[in-house]
Amino acid sequence: MGEMRDRRKTAAYFEAYIACEKRRLEKKLEKVKACTDREQAARVWNSIFLYRMNLLMASFSAGADREELKELYEAACEAACRINSLSYGDALVLSCFSVMLGSFSAMKPVAGLFESVFTMDKLLGGLRSYPESGHAVWQGEYRFPEVYGALDAVLEAGTKEAGEKALLSWMETWYDKCGDCAWHGTLESANDVYYGYWCLEAAALAIIFGFDTERLSGNEYFPAV
Repeated sequence: MGEMRDRRKTAAYFEAYIACEKRRLEKKLEKVKACTDREQAARVWNSIFLYRMNLLMASFSAGADREELKELYEAACEAACRINSLSYGDALVLSCFSVMLGSFSAMKPVAGLFESVFTMDKLLGGLRSYPESGHAVWQGEYRFPEVYGALDAVLEAGTKEAGEKALLSWMETWYDKCGDCAWHGTLESANDVYYGYWCLEAAALAIIFGFDTERLSGNEYFPAV
């Protein structure tokens, strides 16, 4: 691990969290090898996917470099192709990392399997379209307009400076508007379930529009790879 990105917890906390998730993952990978029942295997793969996503996020917080993050992201994508349904939140995380890491091949089969998740949302659809042509196409409506509706000010900004200003303004209320997300409030939990608070969509948009990431890093939730 390199320099920690998240200072809300100690390095020792993230080391223990990551070690625990790896142990859980190893047990599930062994279990899925022995599965002869398809439904049981599907349930085990759901757990494998969860642990791989947790490892991706926690490792990012702990300071993992691009190569390690890419391996973790690709492993999560591989597991996603083995599950029956993909949540909006997980689709967003994987889409953002695909842009942040410039690694699209692993994400392509995931987007194909769960096409409706992406095509029914303006943000996910735009993130999905970016690797195909080098620019994103934003169409339709936001599935969660109360959280993402204000991003139109970013998407429609006439200059990079205006876009950066709009994105910074949006990020100021991002955490509070995500109150229904499972990860929200985990920092205060008595259990070790916190893996970081990161506005990954802001990082993906910054790359797509060529924004100044140093300026955006002034917000505590902006993730810099």
